[in-house]
Amino acid sequence: MFQHRKERFPSAWQLKVTTPTEPVVIAEIVNISQSGMRFFSTPPLPLGAEISFDAGPTRVHGTVVRQAPNGACGAVFEKPLTDRELFMLRQYRRLAT
Repeated sequence: MFQHRKERFPSAWQLKVTTPTEPVVIAEIVNISQSGMRFFSTPPLPLGAEISFDAGPTRVHGTVVRQAPNGACGAVFEKPLTDRELFMLRQYRRLAT
């Protein structure tokens, strides 16, 4: 059966992502849905990398499942985001450097 993916919303939210091999990676979400996100990170994350980040008080866990030649990555979340988490991550935020 063909499944449609969840609606994706544009975003420009920067966040700190952790992986088992990289303690902190700065990522910027390009678009996001309740089930996953497209993002750029420095350094780019490999396929299969397990990621986690904070969305408010919740720790979100996911896996990188796609990579594009331009360095964009796609990830799916272990659990769908709540409406509140999704609304927050659809905003614009730059991390202080």
